[in-house]
Amino acid sequence: VKERALEKNALEDAKHGKHKKLPLEEKKDEKGKDEANVPLPPPAFAPPDGWEGKIRVTNELAGQTLYGRQGEALGVGEDEVHLVLEEDWRNKGDRKAWVNKEWITKVRGDEKVWRWPQLSMTRDVKLQMLYEAGLYTLDLDYIDQNGDVEVISEKSIKEDGIDTQTLVLGWALLRVVFNGKSMNELDSVRFTHPSMSYSLISHQQNEHGNKDLEKVFLIPVPAGGHWTLLVLDLRKDVPFDRQVRYYETLEIPSDLSKESAELLLASLLSLGIIDEKFLDRPSLERNNGVVRQKKGSNQCGIFVLAYMEQEVAEAMGYGPAAIGWPWVAAQNRVGKMRKLGEQLQVERNKRIQDLKKLDEKDKKNGEKMRLEREKVAELAGKMMAEHKKLNKMQEDAWKLVNEGGALRVDELPSAYLKAKAKIELDGIGVCGKRRYSSGCMECNVWKCTAYWMRKEGKRLGRTTPYEYTMAAQIAAGKDEKKKDEKDDKKDG
Repeated sequence: VKERALEKNALEDAKHGKHKKLPLEEKKDEKGKDEANVPLPPPAFAPPDGWEGKIRVTNELAGQTLYGRQGEALGVGEDEVHLVLEEDWRNKGDRKAWVNKEWITKVRGDEKVWRWPQLSMTRDVKLQMLYEAGLYTLDLDYIDQNGDVEVISEKSIKEDGIDTQTLVLGWALLRVVFNGKSMNELDSVRFTHPSMSYSLISHQQNEHGNKDLEKVFLIPVPAGGHWTLLVLDLRKDVPFDRQVRYYETLEIPSDLSKESAELLLASLLSLGIIDEKFLDRPSLERNNGVVRQKKGSNQCGIFVLAYMEQEVAEAMGYGPAAIGWPWVAAQNRVGKMRKLGEQLQVERNKRIQDLKKLDEKDKKNGEKMRLEREKVAELAGKMMAEHKKLNKMQEDAWKLVNEGGALRVDELPSAYLKAKAKIELDGIGVCGKRRYSSGCMECNVWKCTAYWMRKEGKRLGRTTPYEYTMAAQIAAGKDEKKKDEKDDKKDG
């Protein structure tokens, strides 16, 4: 009873802005016991009027010990709220704190802080990740050009930061985590591939942009070897001043990155993806309050991954600041991406070995079919000399052997027709997965056809027309590279 009476007096003091400490916050008593570490009971009295429900600390200015934590109001002062905080596995700080009113946000009762789950992925999910990051292709002739998986650690990040593939893989990992082990798109969030960011910055229009606007769009901004994150939040219930968020972790913000982000917004406006009211928006200011990467470090891309995780967690119903202190989350992401990179590199090596075995099988089968065809053609020649009638198989064999019948596109299997139809239906023509602006076999009809012509040529022991051979594609690739370099100089 005495303890409750003391707490009631403290609550009355708090209502009048007096920050008097509660008994549990006082120093050691005469017996030398430290009562500050005693677990706190729930608030003894109802929260002040207008301050009912859960409250979360969502401003980085509150510092690492408070950011992302939540609880209930115990008292209200003129500028601050006295919170009794829930236990937090990420932070073992004090359970009671006075927090500036500008640093807090009311959250729903069912919104919990985000915690990374235990995760295991199937081989199919890993394969899909490799496809999306442009690290794997069925075309064995091109496999070496896709490169290895980037396996990062805190000390191994290159001077110019992480590769684009790591950002793409980071997004794929978030989808798996929030979807429950599947690679389906998230309902509320979309990701813009960094290669499309380059295109938008250069004002190259993308006719197939996503027109479903009531989502959160995550757009990594590449500029001068530095990554920042532009977030476009077009959900109906989001205030106008929160629809554009920009994350920049350099101590001194990069003018080039900011200019690139502004150009992205201008391109989105020209494409009709955002409204003209965005022209009235003030200049971009970074959304992260105090979190910065270490001076001289190259971890900007890791922080982009951490803020992407924070944005996804909020959009998926965990509320703001759900991942906790972003700097800690960024360091944790290094470990997760290192582990993912190691797993995907192992999976990639296995898949390549599988492809090589299939390729050898196709070659052996093709050689066998070629020899059989030559025998049938030889027999057909003798029959023709004796003026005997040939059946269709004998006629076809004789023509292929003696007239040099190269493989024709209309002889390709139904699997090719399905792949070609998908590309024509999507109408992509160019994708961000590969190194070339003309796309890959999954988004470019000509490259898709060339792959199937070479594959079937091996399997059937048939000649592949020159325009579909690797020699022709290498020559085309050189011309394409020269064109890209010429365009870069022109843009520069």
